[in-house]
Amino acid sequence: SLLEPNIELIKQLNMDVRDFDILRKVPLRCQTLDRVCADHGIVPHVVKLDTQGTELDILKGAEACLRRSIFAVEAEVEFLPLYKNQALFTDAHEYVSGLGFQLMGFLNPVRIRGRECGDGRGMPSHLLSSDALYFKSFSRMEEDLAQGDSASLTAAMAISVAYGYDDYAQELCRIARRVAPDLECQAACHLQHLGSLSIHRHRSVRDCLAKFKTLRSIGKRLAWYLTPA
Repeated sequence: SLLEPNIELIKQLNMDVRDFDILRKVPLRCQTLDRVCADHGIVPHVVKLDTQGTELDILKGAEACLRRSIFAVEAEVEFLPLYKNQALFTDAHEYVSGLGFQLMGFLNPVRIRGRECGDGRGMPSHLLSSDALYFKSFSRMEEDLAQGDSASLTAAMAISVAYGYDDYAQELCRIARRVAPDLECQAACHLQHLGSLSIHRHRSVRDCLAKFKTLRSIGKRLAWYLTPA
């Protein structure tokens, strides 16, 4: 991380403080995502961040892209200050939602036990971090689609389906047909494709994997309860 660890908090959690020893400091020259994209002609539609506490700084350096082409943001957010002077979830949420993005959910939550947890049974009580997923809101997408931006619509479709939000993709198609007559044909094709997904194998596979993940979690819990203390 570019930030120093918050040792006072780490000492309260069931973590090895030695993992956070600062061995040396190295000066780095950083550049904003907006500048990198402009210099190399990159037009991003999704950004995924996991930079140990500096995600908000990076997002602020990508504001031009967030206002233009980016449809989805997946960023690790902390609920506890693992690093000094880091932004927490509320800070990141206020900034991203202020740019017209909607919180879709949390992925990969990380929970950890306190150092004084005793036998450590049950769910770890401290929610440390998670990946927050945001999509551009319908009102923001209306602005983009009203300009006949077919690339934005195609990207939004692909990203929504990739994350499993087929219904969001369908709503965007219907919005496109309403606000952008030039996108009528493309939106109709997308809707037809979305409808066909229900009979294709990939949806069954996706649902099966989700069930397997749930069953695996239940299995772990049952194994723990059946294991003598």
